[in-house]
Amino acid sequence: MLVCWCAVRVVVLMTIGQSVHSLYLTHWLYPITWGLSSIVYILDLRKYKLFTPRV
Repeated sequence: MLVCWCAVRVVVLMTIGQSVHSLYLTHWLYPITWGLSSIVYILDLRKYKLFTPRV
């Protein structure tokens, strides 16, 4: 989770942020990293059989 929140944000801001000088990048980056971390979290729960969706 911390990798998605911190490392991905820093890497994207350091790489793309140097060419795109816009505050909108930061505004869009936060929801994207939250979504990415949610997907990783759900996959992790499914891997350890802690999350079983009801059919």
